[in-house]
Amino acid sequence: MREPDFHDLRETLLRGGVAPKHVRRTIAELRDHQTDLFGEALSRGCSFEDAEREASMRLGDEDALAAVVLARPELQSWTHRWPWIAYGVTPTFLLGLAFVTLVLLLGFSDVVRTDQHTFSERWGSPESVWSVAGAVRMFASFGLPMLLAATCCFVAAQRRVAVRWPLIGVVIASIVGAAVQFNVAWPQGPDVSGALAVRITVPPFPGSVGAMLRATATCALTLGPFLWWKKRVARA
Repeated sequence: MREPDFHDLRETLLRGGVAPKHVRRTIAELRDHQTDLFGEALSRGCSFEDAEREASMRLGDEDALAAVVLARPELQSWTHRWPWIAYGVTPTFLLGLAFVTLVLLLGFSDVVRTDQHTFSERWGSPESVWSVAGAVRMFASFGLPMLLAATCCFVAAQRRVAVRWPLIGVVIASIVGAAVQFNVAWPQGPDVSGALAVRITVPPFPGSVGAMLRATATCALTLGPFLWWKKRVARA
């Protein structure tokens, strides 16, 4: 028997807010049930085509099957029930948690307690100090916001939600991530302590232009591929 893909049913359930794990389980159960019906028809002496047709008829119409699943609210994902929390509040919370974690990891490590000369000897070149500091700054300024914005797009694409929700999540993640500037100040000698500098830049304060440019770049690099994928799926 040709295995049914239940593509239309899957799309209907996802657009209806059913959690992806429940969609996968429902599709798997329907496939198993249809296989059992097909085997039962074959055992009664039906031909291959008749058994396949009978199994499909006894399984039921996909619209009716979708209605049964959509009538169960406990199968809906929390992102569908509270999208404003999933795409509006969660990005800000996760970004704050990520910045706090980064500060704690660097603060309790020996990195900012090692002076530039010792650090350069350990890692091989004087430029290593600026390379590590630049990498940390780049990760905090672009890596974290872009990772979170891409996660919003991935979750939205997986659940087939309306475009406005991932758009809200990406914009929030981009603006908050660009507004928080993180830097590592290396100690200039063995008796001098280093520091972790965190600055929040919002308009119209100095540096807000750079923050808005970083936010725009994050939005373009994440929303661009996501909207292109949405357009391609819609055409298909």
